[in-house]
Amino acid sequence: MAVVDDSVVVRGLFARWLTEMPEVDLVGVHRNSIEALRQMPSCRPDVVLLDIEMPEMDGLTALPLLLQAVPEARVLVVSALTIRGADLTLKCLMRGASDYLSKPTTMAKVSTTPAFKQDLQARVRALGNRVERRSVAYPGPLPPPVRAPRDATPQLLVIGASTGGPAAITALLAQIPEVLPGLPVVVGQHMPATFTTLFADHLRRHARLDACEISGGEVLRRGVIHVVRGDGSVLIERAGAHFVARRGPGTTMALHPSIDLIFASAADAAGPAALGVILTGAGNDGAAGAARIVAAGGAVFAQSPESCTLSAMPSAVCDAGLASVVGDIAALGRSINRHCRPIARD
Repeated sequence: MAVVDDSVVVRGLFARWLTEMPEVDLVGVHRNSIEALRQMPSCRPDVVLLDIEMPEMDGLTALPLLLQAVPEARVLVVSALTIRGADLTLKCLMRGASDYLSKPTTMAKVSTTPAFKQDLQARVRALGNRVERRSVAYPGPLPPPVRAPRDATPQLLVIGASTGGPAAITALLAQIPEVLPGLPVVVGQHMPATFTTLFADHLRRHARLDACEISGGEVLRRGVIHVVRGDGSVLIERAGAHFVARRGPGTTMALHPSIDLIFASAADAAGPAALGVILTGAGNDGAAGAARIVAAGGAVFAQSPESCTLSAMPSAVCDAGLASVVGDIAALGRSINRHCRPIARD
């Protein structure tokens, strides 16, 4: 484990919190990116805690160089929860960072907010556990796959992801350009609202996809990627020939939006014409919703656990025997293209 931060106070604080974790071996504490890059080849940390906004070389510039020096490392970026901080964080996630952590607004809150310390330790632990398992195959055998229905052309695609999701979602959508014009896509990505706004903008500007953020009250349009706002959840309903998004009920979940609610309501609205895809992430959000899609006659695809940043979410779906397809992003793209072939031809 290594820490890269220009603040001596933050470096000391993070180092103390990390050394409290018996499973963590702190091999480097660096005051800037240049120093870290010089020492990475010798210390070779599994997980790097990287501040984004630093003098000389910021985290965004340093990130690809760090991953080039230590390709097996998982990088947890830290930034302020501001528009600028969120924009830089999203760019880091698209450049290979595994996860992010939002700093409290003041240094005093950084040191006195128990939830921030607990969140940092939990994310480091999750990434460290993933590193330990990265060369291990899925602890199968995999349950027998559910046979994907063939008698219902998909009319609605719902995608759920958490840690590692922005890059995975962007890569998946790039695999299915012929499918996208034929149906609406709803994306549930665990993120604060500031980030989901920027993620929709990223898909629109950089991936050149028609994308927007939704929070309820919108008509879901074919050919549009609808990113659910991160401070709540939505339910999908059918309104005549269209699907619409309605504001969902509040939940006790720590992360939003609720993928379970998105998937379950998609099953109720589209029945066998619902297609759900579960990608990388921690926890089991989406498993109950995936079961609802399968019960309604729809299909669920899951990212292969070994190709995930964190594998718990797709593993929960695989363990329950709900996935008719399990594969990496390229394989999922090919399967979606085959499953939606009647749409692609229209």
